[in-house]
Amino acid sequence: MKKVLMMVLVFGWMMVMPLSAQTEDATETPDEYTQTYIDGNILIYYPPDMTASTEADGIYLDFGLGSFINILTLSDFGQAQAGDLYDEAKELYDQLPDAPPIEVGLESRTLGEYPAYYFTYEMPSVAFYAYIFEINQTVLATIFVTMKSDPQIEARIAIMEGIIERMVVGEAVAEMTPEPREMLSRVVPLDEIAEIELVIPFISQDETIMASLPADWLINVPSNLIASNQTMLDSFADITQVAGDEDIAIQMITPSDVLNMPLVDTTPLAVIDNLQAFFETDEPISRYDDWDKEAYYVPLESRMTPPNAFLIVVELDEGVMVALLGITGDFDANEAVILAIVNSLEYTFNTP
Repeated sequence: MKKVLMMVLVFGWMMVMPLSAQTEDATETPDEYTQTYIDGNILIYYPPDMTASTEADGIYLDFGLGSFINILTLSDFGQAQAGDLYDEAKELYDQLPDAPPIEVGLESRTLGEYPAYYFTYEMPSVAFYAYIFEINQTVLATIFVTMKSDPQIEARIAIMEGIIERMVVGEAVAEMTPEPREMLSRVVPLDEIAEIELVIPFISQDETIMASLPADWLINVPSNLIASNQTMLDSFADITQVAGDEDIAIQMITPSDVLNMPLVDTTPLAVIDNLQAFFETDEPISRYDDWDKEAYYVPLESRMTPPNAFLIVVELDEGVMVALLGITGDFDANEAVILAIVNSLEYTFNTP
């Protein structure tokens, strides 16, 4: 077996060393594990304030601020035999430098309905809390890595245990994979876009995106906000604002801000999923067809947005996405103007 724990030790050190002064308040264990993540034959349920990803050395569930859980598969799927759980746990434990004797440091437990072994290990500033357990004849390990000064250690160990207790491993995972979502189509009004004159330059506050706007449009650079008139510019944050049929206001979410979202994947649909979850809405998504860029539109009907709000996400380059949160009284009538602005977007590196 590869020296998987040493990989986690090194990676964990890099992740948490700059965070020696964490000052978060302790939080309670969540009641709901509402997010799902599938990797191969493993289905994980986890709390909504974590992010999930797959790296070369396993699945990562990130708490933020350098604390994370690493999930490793230690045996071939469905091939574990009697005694393999202890052997895998011993092999993992034996990788720990200067660890206490295994008779003292490795503890036998039952977690939910799963047999398990548990150990803790501390370096000068970093702490590791690990479970090795068996589900459906597959041996796995979950390792929680954090700073020893983390005030949420106990709560996060409980979260790790909750994740393990809800985990599903096996061929049944494939049956639980959601069906592909229904995708609507929208036609890009290319002829109308070509006739719209864009004369006002827009540069985002972080100088990473540029666009062109129609004459008389107004800009609030610190908020990356553009609008067709002063009223819309001033009242964008007012969720009681009702836009007129010709009114338009748009806030640009730049590529760097997009990547700071807790995304499952770096795709436009992942951005939409994140924002729909934030705004607590699940309106149908439309893809713009016959365009030279990947872009999607979705209305936002939410208690957290004004009436007639909308979202457009466009990929400018591979993994480089801009989200546009907007309001307009008549999206269909103003779509060509909005898409003309989207079409003018350019990504530029902000080099000092």
